[in-house]
Amino acid sequence: MHLEAWQRSDLSQVKYCNVRGLERGTFARWLNVLTGAKMAKIRVERVALERERVVTKKGRKLTTDRRNRAAKAFWAMHVEALNWRGMSVREYAKALGISQFSLRRWRDLIADEELVIDWRAQLHASA
Repeated sequence: MHLEAWQRSDLSQVKYCNVRGLERGTFARWLNVLTGAKMAKIRVERVALERERVVTKKGRKLTTDRRNRAAKAFWAMHVEALNWRGMSVREYAKALGISQFSLRRWRDLIADEELVIDWRAQLHASA
């Protein structure tokens, strides 16, 4: 009751306590306890709004299908470049900072024709 009256009064805490005959320490403790719970609720709501804002800025997440196609195109491009350059898997992976184990796995998949990918078809039209 006093907190709401104080907020509507436009008085400082000290002046409000003097006018109402309240002890400043007691009023401060009330304020901390009661507004602490309110502030926690407001903080939770603010964090939720911020999360929503971040998601809308980034856009929607990629679907699994698109993510998989992108990964396949990425590795197919690297396997083709590896074959074209005639380097070893270790040299190529080290030069580009990618996993030699993943590169070897994708190279074997593509070489065994378990996976047929034209990575150029996956590029965006503006590329």
